[in-house]
Amino acid sequence: MEPTGGKKVGFARVSTSDQNLDPQIARLRALGCDEIYTVKESGAKAHSETLEQCFSALQEGDMLIVTALDRLSRSQKQLGFIAERLKDAGIELHSDREKIDTSSAMGQMFYTIAGAFAQFERDLIRERTQAGLALARDQGRVGGRPPALDDDGIESVRQMLSGTTLSIKAIAAHHGIKPSTVYKYFPGGRAALSNSKKQEQTT
Repeated sequence: MEPTGGKKVGFARVSTSDQNLDPQIARLRALGCDEIYTVKESGAKAHSETLEQCFSALQEGDMLIVTALDRLSRSQKQLGFIAERLKDAGIELHSDREKIDTSSAMGQMFYTIAGAFAQFERDLIRERTQAGLALARDQGRVGGRPPALDDDGIESVRQMLSGTTLSIKAIAAHHGIKPSTVYKYFPGGRAALSNSKKQEQTT
């Protein structure tokens, strides 16, 4: 590992709760890490939150150390974005198993390749988005999700709210939508609709 003037921060992860983090932690300690962030859950949310905490502890000139690249990232796509973010922040990366050390001239090649993959992924996303928008325009739509209810559906919900005692949940199920969608079209639900009718009758 090339010498670095900043601090060394470790990141360790296991995919299931019954796996042991100790070997990774011991290796990271041996590599000079005093501060280590760990994830012992398989969920993407836990991984993302801990990774953000780790990034918050890192500053330009510091080094992030992992025992292997698959401990840092859950996918090749994610690895590209992580590497690009580290490079932009001036943070070095060392992966013990792959012998990657971006503080060396040879290791900088990793950032170049990973950045190219991240850009490739962005280009694919942009291309798919543009193709979807073009198709939507061809079909007479302006893009985005289609409305949950058309005009007839809205009127049907209105009649069921005002003319039946069915619950919001039952009305939503009848139309294949969520109860929250009913409230989106009719804020306040049945009570608000009833009050509106009363006001119309008194004017």
